[in-house]
Amino acid sequence: MTQNYFPIIDEDKVFCDVTGYDRTLFNTKLRVYREPDFKSNMGFQYYLIDLFFCIYYSGPLFWQGLVASQGTDEEMRQLAPHAWDRKVEMTAEGRDHFPKLYCIETGDAGPVKIIAGACRIYAHNSPVPLAFNDDGEWFGHWDIVFEEGFAGQPFNEVGF
Repeated sequence: MTQNYFPIIDEDKVFCDVTGYDRTLFNTKLRVYREPDFKSNMGFQYYLIDLFFCIYYSGPLFWQGLVASQGTDEEMRQLAPHAWDRKVEMTAEGRDHFPKLYCIETGDAGPVKIIAGACRIYAHNSPVPLAFNDDGEWFGHWDIVFEEGFAGQPFNEVGF
């Protein structure tokens, strides 16, 4: 199995779905959750993957398993030439929040490809199932376990 680019525990046992894909706001949110393991007394585990400046999405809207990797420049050029052009332009200007290609292996549901400029992943463990709502309050207090692509931040800065 490929090493997961995102810090997701039990990546083969999680369920994932797209809770929001707003083309006008260039934002995509993925909900990732693992159901409890009663034998080990572990409760529910939730993640929110928040992708900012998202300009491309392809793949299923619900799947099981999540192993993410960085896409290559050639893959990005084939999927969205305008994103590749923008990355070249922003890199030449010294900007660090340029478009990046995230490739997600889903097992048997097919690949997910996302091009976004920044990514933040929140994580939360809960003894009970959580309700997801539209106001964002439910993840505002969760720990940030991964973040990259924000202005002033070096590419692929991990370690929270």
